[in-house]
Amino acid sequence: MMRYNILHDGTTTIELMPFSTMSDEDIYSVIAFLRTQEPVSHVVEPTEWTMMGKAIKTLALKPMDDGMDSHPEVVKGATVEYGKYLAASVANCRGCHTNRDLKSGAFIGPEYAGGMTFEPTPETQGWQFVTPNLTLHETGVMHGWDRNMFFNRMTAGRMHMTSPMPWGSFSRLDSTDLDALWLFFSSLEPVENEIAQVVFEPEGE
Repeated sequence: MMRYNILHDGTTTIELMPFSTMSDEDIYSVIAFLRTQEPVSHVVEPTEWTMMGKAIKTLALKPMDDGMDSHPEVVKGATVEYGKYLAASVANCRGCHTNRDLKSGAFIGPEYAGGMTFEPTPETQGWQFVTPNLTLHETGVMHGWDRNMFFNRMTAGRMHMTSPMPWGSFSRLDSTDLDALWLFFSSLEPVENEIAQVVFEPEGE
């Protein structure tokens, strides 16, 4: 499932797990961790497919192929290369901080330049969010930041209660991971993409 979007019964499902380029070692580690968790009795109803969905699932959905012949262990270190691996294959920063067509899931904007909109939902209590530009262009949220400012923000945790950003997880990254991410984002070509506002209050407030 993690690598190819193939379910335990051998059928292919929609792309929900954007971790196909993780190293084998990291996927094995995720499996090992999950196997240490206390079993919980929780019946999850099977997914219901419409007739159109069933046709697409049968005829159109194919296993993912990232074009990689192997997925070797990635050397952890304060490097651009490791930061790119974390951002693209583990943390999935690109998945939200690159604008995309929410109907097809296709990326339609420059990588890491922000602009993806999270519409209001009951989970966000009516708040709407737009992902900021992570490139160091003057229109980016990190323009003018240095390493310490990046570290301080990433470890500060959640500032808005219903933000879709998983701040809890990122606040626990170690210094090597944060250094690598900072070096990677600093290496990106600056992209002009003005995001005037990233948080919108519920209508009527």
